[in-house]
Amino acid sequence: ILIVLIVPMEVESWINPSEFKTVLMHSGYWTSIRGEPETPNVEKVTIRIPRINRFTAEGLTELMTQIAKQGRL
Repeated sequence: ILIVLIVPMEVESWINPSEFKTVLMHSGYWTSIRGEPETPNVEKVTIRIPRINRFTAEGLTELMTQIAKQGRL
């Protein structure tokens, strides 16, 4: 699973750590790269991530449930 976070330059404006949790305050998206062909390119690789694959608490729970049921994505 590849997770991409879209964040501003100033760390203080997108992350809020505490002793019990870390809160990310901008967009994140995920995709599965299982089955993608290997590439000899080591500097740049283009990967398409559907916007429907939002990385949220609910989305992560759904993703983990799907993996638990099927054993993979």
